[in-house]
Amino acid sequence: MSTQHFFAFIGATASLSTELSTLERALGGLRVVAPALKKKERDSFDLAVTRVLRELVELMRGGDNSETARLSLWAYDLTDAKQMDELWRVFGASAWIEFVPRTLVHKDRATRVHIEQRIKPVQQLLHEISGGVYKGRKRSPLPLPLQNFESQAISLLKQHWYHRLNIEQLRHSLNGLSERFRQAHTKTDRRHCDDRGLYFSPAENNACHGKPHPIGSEDACFLSGRFRFGAALYPGFHYDVRDDRGSLTCTLRDCAGRLREMRPERRAYINIFPNNHLLPE
Repeated sequence: MSTQHFFAFIGATASLSTELSTLERALGGLRVVAPALKKKERDSFDLAVTRVLRELVELMRGGDNSETARLSLWAYDLTDAKQMDELWRVFGASAWIEFVPRTLVHKDRATRVHIEQRIKPVQQLLHEISGGVYKGRKRSPLPLPLQNFESQAISLLKQHWYHRLNIEQLRHSLNGLSERFRQAHTKTDRRHCDDRGLYFSPAENNACHGKPHPIGSEDACFLSGRFRFGAALYPGFHYDVRDDRGSLTCTLRDCAGRLREMRPERRAYINIFPNNHLLPE
């Protein structure tokens, strides 16, 4: 495995954390983040999520922002819907989320072997995702700022839409999604018009400045500014957003979830990045 791959595991014990660290030697390019939880901490799922998020961002900050990097997040199968909601809220837009059977809980070696065998298929799935996130970013719905582009046609992207898909099923899903998106939203000038009439124009390469965009003040914003569904985003890629009917009068949501009323600003346009970072701020 030569592609840089950030691998994170939520809810590891000390012994499992040690076991998973051996994956770095077995699989070239893998960077393991599996913070060990103390016994008294294991009942706090939110704490486990927060700790993984913090350690991932600390590892990535100041890095080379590899255009081929991958990000996958692993956990044992969840039994609480609220836990899945929290996991998706924090990592859903950025990481490829993969689950390990609960029958392997407290079986460290078996867990590691399962992951080691599953990594290659996940890499193949992420290669398919990258085709839309990176190379096909101007045509694909995958890099869209999902909190601001309103669309019934691609609403499934706001949930764990790829769960349990094999490579052929993923390709079929992506093809169908792209076709629905094109028919519903893409105009002859290649702009994408959302359900409320806002036009999202994908930035040209020379407008991306070749480096990551401002990331906002929160760790989750950083991750969703670097990755989409586990594949690296094109550095600096964004959308020029306008309303052909006049100045912007809509309400937008920034990467931290804060609402921004555009009517008082009387702006003709605004730049929105895949993680919903808004410029000018």
